[in-house]
Amino acid sequence: MKSLKFGVVGNPIRHSRSPEIHHHFADQQKIKISFGKYLVDEEDFENFVKDFFKSGVGLSVTLPFKKLALKFSNDSSTKAQMIGASNNLYKKGDIIVGDNTDCIGLAKDINQNLGFDLYGKEILILGAGGAAKGAAFGLQDLNPKTICIANRTLEKAQERESELLRECWKTDEHKEAVKKFLAKSS
Repeated sequence: MKSLKFGVVGNPIRHSRSPEIHHHFADQQKIKISFGKYLVDEEDFENFVKDFFKSGVGLSVTLPFKKLALKFSNDSSTKAQMIGASNNLYKKGDIIVGDNTDCIGLAKDINQNLGFDLYGKEILILGAGGAAKGAAFGLQDLNPKTICIANRTLEKAQERESELLRECWKTDEHKEAVKKFLAKSS
């Protein structure tokens, strides 16, 4: 059986536990994989991805490359486009597709694996980076009362909350809940 080539790319990357996690899952499923950690400089990202996909099938993307990965992909999921970042790339035929699983991973883990119902709850997200944006997009599907984003810089937190109002919330009730929360916290 041929080994499927996967990896994670970032800078820094030493801290990543992705290879361990993916090897464990592959062993459970009896799938033969190789999964490497790749430290890449920003100016080398596109060439690295092109070279990787000559033999690779899937690449996890972490800091600082999530936005760049979305731009580089030939096609992308609606989630990745809404979030403006891709945390994974995979090959589909001759094209490289970008997707974002940050948004569904956290929501699924909290709701299904932990059995915690967020309906009507107030949620605080610490940080306003790409993963926080993905998490907020996923958590809104669980119908919380509010989602508040706290960050070191007020501008970045306000930018994320504005994106939630503009792109994410599906009903006027959601929008009003966020507006009330923002008014309370001002």
